[in-house]
Amino acid sequence: MNRIIIIICIIFTTLSVFAQKGTIRGKVIDKNTAEELTGATIIIKGTYTGTITDFDGNYSLLDLDTGLYDLRCSFISYEPVLISNIKVNNNDIVSINFNLNTASVDIKEIKIEAKAIKRTEAALLLMQKKSATLMDGISAQQISKMGDSDAAGALKRSVGISVEGGKYVYVRGLGDRYSKTTLNGAEIPGLDPNRNTVQMDIFPANLIENIIIYKTFSPDLPGSFTGGYINIVTKDFPEKFIFEFSTSLGFNPQSNLNPKFLSYKGGKYDWLGIDDASRELPVKIEDIPNFSLLNKDEYHLLDNLTKSFNKNMEPVEQTSFINHNSSFSIGNQVDFFGKPLGFIAGFTYSRDYNYYDNGSTGFYKLTGSNANKLNKEYFYQDRKGKMEVLTGGMLNLNYKLSNNHKLSFNLLKNQSGEKSARYLYGQKPSDDIGMYIETRAINFIERSFISQQLRGKHCFINLFNLKINWLSSYTVSKQDEPDLRFFTNSHYPEYAGTQAEYALTPSLYKVPVRYFRNMKELNFDNKIDAILSFNLFSKKSKFKFGGAYVYKKRDFEENRVDYFSQIQYYNGDVSEYLSDNNIGTNHPRFNGIDYYGLYVQEATDIKNSYFADQTIISGYLLTDMLVTQKLRVVTGARVEKTDILSESKDPTKDKGKLNDFDFLPALNITYFYKKNTNLRFAYSKTLARPTFRELAPFASEDFQGGATYIGNPDLKRTLINNVDLRFEIFMNPGEIFSFSLFYKNFTNPIELVDNPIAVNPEITWHNVNKAKVTGTEIELRKNLDFISLLKNFSFGTNIAFIKSTVSIDSIEYKSMLDYNPNAKDTRVMFGQAPYILNAFLGYLNNSLGINANLAYNITGKKLVVVMKKGNPNVFEQPKGQLDFNISKNLGKYTSIKFSVKNILNAENKLTYDWAHKEYIYSNYSLGRTFSLGFSYSIK
Repeated sequence: MNRIIIIICIIFTTLSVFAQKGTIRGKVIDKNTAEELTGATIIIKGTYTGTITDFDGNYSLLDLDTGLYDLRCSFISYEPVLISNIKVNNNDIVSINFNLNTASVDIKEIKIEAKAIKRTEAALLLMQKKSATLMDGISAQQISKMGDSDAAGALKRSVGISVEGGKYVYVRGLGDRYSKTTLNGAEIPGLDPNRNTVQMDIFPANLIENIIIYKTFSPDLPGSFTGGYINIVTKDFPEKFIFEFSTSLGFNPQSNLNPKFLSYKGGKYDWLGIDDASRELPVKIEDIPNFSLLNKDEYHLLDNLTKSFNKNMEPVEQTSFINHNSSFSIGNQVDFFGKPLGFIAGFTYSRDYNYYDNGSTGFYKLTGSNANKLNKEYFYQDRKGKMEVLTGGMLNLNYKLSNNHKLSFNLLKNQSGEKSARYLYGQKPSDDIGMYIETRAINFIERSFISQQLRGKHCFINLFNLKINWLSSYTVSKQDEPDLRFFTNSHYPEYAGTQAEYALTPSLYKVPVRYFRNMKELNFDNKIDAILSFNLFSKKSKFKFGGAYVYKKRDFEENRVDYFSQIQYYNGDVSEYLSDNNIGTNHPRFNGIDYYGLYVQEATDIKNSYFADQTIISGYLLTDMLVTQKLRVVTGARVEKTDILSESKDPTKDKGKLNDFDFLPALNITYFYKKNTNLRFAYSKTLARPTFRELAPFASEDFQGGATYIGNPDLKRTLINNVDLRFEIFMNPGEIFSFSLFYKNFTNPIELVDNPIAVNPEITWHNVNKAKVTGTEIELRKNLDFISLLKNFSFGTNIAFIKSTVSIDSIEYKSMLDYNPNAKDTRVMFGQAPYILNAFLGYLNNSLGINANLAYNITGKKLVVVMKKGNPNVFEQPKGQLDFNISKNLGKYTSIKFSVKNILNAENKLTYDWAHKEYIYSNYSLGRTFSLGFSYSIK
């Protein structure tokens, strides 16, 4: 980090070395393929002053006097372009891009009036239009327009994408295992051990240049995605000095400034998302003595140890603060040792509060094959408060060694924290008639990752115009859950005022418990790509080949401490129950009666700690051919060698292993039906691997829901055949209409199910025989300027219809028939939604400096819990979200923004359905959030 600080200091000292004269910079691309043109010539008309483009198609003309200039761009076999009347002032940097057409027989010069071109939504649609594969994209402009604060919020606006829990992305209705996320093309580890993907809310919007979603596989991409491959591209260095600062305050009447917000006394650095070590174990876990092995004269040792534990084990009511978010970024391009050095640095901080006291949680079961209703096992009232903090920083450096060689360095550091408190209270007649249960949970999760990427681009013009791109990325992620605390007791209102009113009964539910979990994962990603251009039938084509080496390693450890007491009853006051006066020999009933009071015991199950590693070595070859002027064919194959080991620290447990060699072919065909119309076809074979956690025998308990999640070391990887069709029309800039069809056939899909042979709820992962998914996607983005009254309006909508079928395991199906003779042997895939709808209406008036947007998103009901023994499965019900934002420029550099999120305040509801009746599994709503922001920017 010290070296990084030195580099930053060097950069900022060079800010004073700006040229006093003007500069023209830009890019030259092929208008038909959107490919950067290396070696194109740019000349100031009437002079001998000029330059050539580098391997990225970029050029710079420096030290220009104030005045008007005419630029001529030419390249072999392309029509030259002349751009006139380019105005340049001292200290000014003007951006001029050239789009060259392939030359006709009669070469002529095209004249254009000067116009600066910026990275916009239209630029991303051009990339989509020229892409070899089916892809969708979200630009920084679009993210800003919709008012989204992070990548998760932005992604849910894209066609066929839904976001679960505000974090996890489902593409085309498929679960997170079928998506892959990269940062600038490099793999990054997830921060949640129970997920197969990255949490998208950790990427702040102000650090994002664009997000690309590849819907079809190409051999130069990793083969482990089926729904979508998402590449988050961080902001690159600008062509001139920029500075941006923004800050906003948010208020949710339900969550902010609420004196009844549930929380607890935590650490002094919780507001930074960092634990201050106050939640750590006071002693080593192995130093906790076993009560049954102690003599009476050794009891004081256990007493003192029990007293040393933090005594906060229940939520308390506190007044919450308001939501707030601040970010800034700064960047420029300067001369450094005579070479261009570009940089951009950014920082963001946000803190948000969520609270509900209107929640409910229930669990129901069938009692027999002819039952016309579900039997209530329990039903709880639910309250929860949560504070989320995100801090992120980024530094991008690009150094051009020459026109043909460039090095880039990217550093991204994120720190997030989640502090939560929850209280559940309700009846549990399945254990005892008249008994109520109280469950309290308090938790703090600290997550962090640091990603360091070094990239190189090289062009060897004299060697068949060979281009080589390479990347080496090292990422370390950590998740620390330093003191997850649960306290559950029974309550008998009929015995109010008596000793038996409150009790702790280990035979019915878990004793008070504390978990200490930590995970560290590293990811080392290396890849190299080579591009060799050639002519086929006098048309430009290319070979692309390369390889990759990805290594991942994870170490997960869980320690557990239980509380025991020989006294079953207490007065309902948790603080008093944990007080020193109630511990061990201090308990008033100990003297003379030998009732030992409260004490801690180590309850760690060593099988729940594991380590794992994964090595994937891959290589590929593809050819990209323009067979005719209207037909482009990209085909090839990728091979991937996979070695995965997930091993419990309990040596008696089976190891999860995968050793596979996969051949993954792909074919992408694009037919240019008309100038702005494409017809695409794609076939590919891809795969999905089980995660480390799914292969480990790790058993994690859900105290609020009563289920246990257990890994399966016998899992296999899933193979998928994919077929896609798309028709797309690119109308005016920023406009598109597309219609897509897709089909996916799965072999050995991995599903999350309730083990049919277990007595209690036991959720595990296992392979089923087959599954298939079919779907349709439709997207429209259109400016309404063809209607005079609506010239400042734009409209967009996208909708996906998806149908999935998965076979049910024979043992599971047999147990279903015992309770439900009408049960089918197939169901929808876990996490799959039947439809996803997005729509927006935008208003932009540049003369008034007003930009307003109304956005709507809804996802159809999807399977979230697979039940057993014929019990109906649990589905997440549709929840429409409507957001609005409006911004106003107050001058050249400043603007204000007002927004309202979750206007409809729809319920987050999970339900069972049986005999045309709805039963609640989980239900709550989070309220509306109003925010007001201010921004200052120099661009």
